[in-house]
Amino acid sequence: MAIKQVDLLKLSALYGEGLNREFSSTQHVMKIPKPRIFIIHNIWDFRMVQGLIVMLSFAGIDAFYDWDDGYATDATYETSEDNLIKRVSAARACMLLATKKSVCAPLSITALEYATLIHRKTYLVLTEAEGQTYGEEFIGVHPQMDVLTSKRYNRNYVVRILENDRSNFWKNVHNISGL
Repeated sequence: MAIKQVDLLKLSALYGEGLNREFSSTQHVMKIPKPRIFIIHNIWDFRMVQGLIVMLSFAGIDAFYDWDDGYATDATYETSEDNLIKRVSAARACMLLATKKSVCAPLSITALEYATLIHRKTYLVLTEAEGQTYGEEFIGVHPQMDVLTSKRYNRNYVVRILENDRSNFWKNVHNISGL
């Protein structure tokens, strides 16, 4: 059920800025009309976030993934919490990339609580490293949080969701409308 962190790190090598763009780079800057998904993560796990974006894109989930790539600053917001609230509010859905660092980060918890408060659909992306699975402590705690995973079949990735209220039913998702 958990995605191996080593697989995400391998896929991160395929990440490029063109894969996840919010604006077109033609003569006139124009917003690309894509649904926004906010990825909750620890800043030190940015390579795994890149791998997750590649994996979801390969599975056909065409969206703009809002995440902290380390280049943006919080200078335009009074606090990091204000930044999170605005970004979660603008997203169609949120995903928590569960790693050793992200599951105990205060801003991750704040983002999850706010997403729950405003009834934003939230997905838990369990990861596994060295025999340890991260994120299991969140299962069943947040009523709107479903578990999201991805499997590779031959050369294709398939995103699967385990809905919180249907504990044994895995649903395959082939595009953004399934989220």
